[in-house]
Amino acid sequence: MKLMLIFLVIVVSVSAVGDSGSAAPSESKSTPPAYEASLTETVIIQLFGIAAVVLSTMSTPLQIWRVYQTKDAKNISQSSLGTRVAATFCYLVYAFFKRDWIVLGHSTLNGIFTAAFIYLKWMYGMLPVVDQVAAVRA
Repeated sequence: MKLMLIFLVIVVSVSAVGDSGSAAPSESKSTPPAYEASLTETVIIQLFGIAAVVLSTMSTPLQIWRVYQTKDAKNISQSSLGTRVAATFCYLVYAFFKRDWIVLGHSTLNGIFTAAFIYLKWMYGMLPVVDQVAAVRA
């Protein structure tokens, strides 16, 4: 939990530095100016982003811990893991190019959790099958 809080502090500090985000000089004069949020609005928006990160990832470490303790990963769906890997990759690419540090941090954390799930699935979800095959061959 402390590691997650440290990570969130780093994400907030990096996102506070952010881009200058100036408008392109080639915009026509008929286009209305883009809305620029005040500092207070920006901070509130970032807090909502951080809350989304915390809330959407809170259950994952608990699930990982439960699988580790029970040594049973049979209920982790392989298609769910595949979808999670694809979604995390898409979010990483999107956040990198948009320079959205909160989404990038969340996606990185999600990638780490997904890697842990894949490892646990490999260690505990498939070992009984391997043991059964070895027993049949013997």
